[in-house]
Amino acid sequence: MEGVAPLDWKLDNAIHLTVDEKPAVVWFTDHEFKVSALGLHGDAPDTVKLCTSLKHVLHGELRADGSAHIATLALKQKQHVVLWITGKPQDGEKELVQAWMGRLMTAAGCIVPGRRIKVIVNPFGGQGKGKHIFEHRARPVFEAAKCFLDVTFTTHSGHAEEVAASLDVSAYDAIAIVSGDGVAYEVFNGLAKHKDALRALRLPVAHVPAGSGNAFTVSLIGPKDCRDVALAVLNAVKGRVVPLDIASITQGNERRVTFLSQTMGLMADLDLGTENLRWMGDQRFIVGFVQGVLRMKHCPVKVWLKVAESDKQKIADVFRAHYTFNTDKSHADGTANGTANGNASALEEEPAEGEGMPPLKWRDSDNDGWVEFPEKIIYLYGGMMPYVARDFMQFPAAEMNDGCLDLVLQTPAPRTTMLSSQDGAHSGKQFWMPSQHYFKVHAYRAIPLAQKGNISIDGERWPFLPFQVEVHKGLGRTLSMLGRWAGEGGCLTQEEK
Repeated sequence: MEGVAPLDWKLDNAIHLTVDEKPAVVWFTDHEFKVSALGLHGDAPDTVKLCTSLKHVLHGELRADGSAHIATLALKQKQHVVLWITGKPQDGEKELVQAWMGRLMTAAGCIVPGRRIKVIVNPFGGQGKGKHIFEHRARPVFEAAKCFLDVTFTTHSGHAEEVAASLDVSAYDAIAIVSGDGVAYEVFNGLAKHKDALRALRLPVAHVPAGSGNAFTVSLIGPKDCRDVALAVLNAVKGRVVPLDIASITQGNERRVTFLSQTMGLMADLDLGTENLRWMGDQRFIVGFVQGVLRMKHCPVKVWLKVAESDKQKIADVFRAHYTFNTDKSHADGTANGTANGNASALEEEPAEGEGMPPLKWRDSDNDGWVEFPEKIIYLYGGMMPYVARDFMQFPAAEMNDGCLDLVLQTPAPRTTMLSSQDGAHSGKQFWMPSQHYFKVHAYRAIPLAQKGNISIDGERWPFLPFQVEVHKGLGRTLSMLGRWAGEGGCLTQEEK
């Protein structure tokens, strides 16, 4: 059979089952899981009935009645769904099949027992389809992977923050948010308000797309798969616990947490000024960007920076080195298909009970070591992850836990240059534009110089007043099957700039 290497069916990677009253071979390689019908002689595969990625296997077991059950994701009409393979072992082979199931679960990176997951669903997300998305596309994957679920459907703005702030963090291994990025913002801020904030923030937060903005999912599993709910759930089920940089943002006496982005100028106008175009999906950002470039308004702001690095070439070189190391490590330690670490506490010892958010290192009255950006800008864009939309990699050098925030200050440029920069925006090619100043910063301060304007923090509108952002290295947690952000490094890992 073309594409299938000859196999000795006595090897550990294959078992014989009777599936749908027909003899079949179920087997796996380093990367694939397959179900094949047997040929006339019963000793070699004839027709492949199923071929999917090994990492898509969710669970396998031999039940008390002697039947074998394997749950895996399989592609159906451009979306992955749960598929069950149920079969009967040959006489005298139950022990062999039981041992094989264990090897399959290990090779596929399955969590045993399943993760205890607090699921927070915005039923109004995804144009009112949030509950349907969870019940029909997400829940079946969680349940097939034998996860233990505690589900809350939000009823009002701020509900997710209230839930996270009062959560019994010892009762769960992770939080899964079925919504857009706005509910993720609420959850991180709720964890930061928790009476045991440091412990709460070590509960990893995963994202399942069910909103108009799903940058978190795009950055976790990539633009190609970001609309596939089952694959996002797979990441929540199998992803390894990874430290995540988050930041404090202060404005006056208020202190909040930002996990995604901060914008002023053109990009804030685009985000907040196109709410009426949400029905367009990702296209609303393109429309807003074109409109903003045509207006080419200056952003009235003074920006001060605590710079870690400002040389683009050095930023790119460091990113490439880290990317290569993390990619090699993922394959070397066997986590490319998932992880055996089901608990957030697997990384290190838990903080002491009652520890709150860490104190701020810098106040807005401190100018020692700060650098003022001297030029006029069109927009300010700070970010913690590479993607801000499915086709827009604004921060190609973003890393999960390098202790830095990526900050872009876009100075005026010809309209044709600005518009043409979007041709490579999916891979972050605008990084190399001379007019786009790209910094790695530990903190920054923005002081508006006008009475009115837009400030967007993680997609939420903030008062047009001075604010300051300070990064906390690895304070949060997320789940990732890659051990890094998705996107393959965009333009920074390509041969040509």
